[in-house]
Amino acid sequence: MCTRVQACSARVDMFPLADDDSSGWGSGDVPLYDEAFNLVSFDYSQTPETSTHQLCECTNNKTCDSEKEQSVKLTFCEDVELQIPLKCNGSRGLPRVIGIAHPSGETISVVSSTAVFCTCPFGYERLRPEYWSGSEISISYKCKRTSGPNVPQT
Repeated sequence: MCTRVQACSARVDMFPLADDDSSGWGSGDVPLYDEAFNLVSFDYSQTPETSTHQLCECTNNKTCDSEKEQSVKLTFCEDVELQIPLKCNGSRGLPRVIGIAHPSGETISVVSSTAVFCTCPFGYERLRPEYWSGSEISISYKCKRTSGPNVPQT
């Protein structure tokens, strides 16, 4: 059963990796410092591979209808304003998405859990991934300071 701080489902959009031929590795020259680190980037102009993951069951025979709003990535059993009335303040209680890491280590390929203790009125900004356990990582989100899209990107 879902707890108050859990989303009942999550949608993951996996974009293909971008082709990057600008590293200089093929030149035969000694690589510069920043060329020694292979930065991963995704091609957001391509169509993503989308998967939806059911995370837990809603209580009181409620359904987890992920089609309620097209722009929401996480779906909750109740209206999010009712289920999570607390507004985020500072860096405590940041929303967190946990799941199996994409091979790049930069995003999640399968969501296994969420922890959302508060909501952000102007949307979210993604923080860098953190090791969680096993092959899982955690991605936290901080509040945006100004209005804009209200969609966490994982």
